[in-house]
Amino acid sequence: MTTTPDPDTIAYASTLTRAQVLLLQAHHEAGHAVIAIHHGLQVTSLEILHRTEDHGGWSIGGITYVTYRPSHADQFALQGAAGELAGLRWLNEQGLTSEETIAAATADHDRDDIVQLLAQDGIHTDWPEVRSRAQTQVDALWSQISTIAHVSADKGRLTGGEITRLLAPAA
Repeated sequence: MTTTPDPDTIAYASTLTRAQVLLLQAHHEAGHAVIAIHHGLQVTSLEILHRTEDHGGWSIGGITYVTYRPSHADQFALQGAAGELAGLRWLNEQGLTSEETIAAATADHDRDDIVQLLAQDGIHTDWPEVRSRAQTQVDALWSQISTIAHVSADKGRLTGGEITRLLAPAA
């Protein structure tokens, strides 16, 4: 089953520029994609969505399509937690961490969607434990996450195949 959640949208943070929000969103989505691929999950695509509002405002969102199978519930939960954690790490590394930016990067909807999806299959999720393990993986795979984030910020959309090729070691 391929999940089709609503796109992640970074909440408005007046202290962040459009370019910073783009990179925050790209790191969030790259966190999902890299951890999913690392665990052998199928990633269909990673998409960064730009919207310009009629009144001149803008928003940036994103979505990573990952195939879910109950037999891979643990790995699916890890990739779900990784998005928010990657965004928060990027904010910290850029010196942009504040109450406002942390609130903008918070992705409770990812947690809620995953816990609900797994519960439909009778699978209980200990989210604090999943989040802790995902943090370890985000830290270990940070250079790959950052690479995918920067490419996706530039291109807007990457297929799973493109992501896998970008992550492959140089021969």
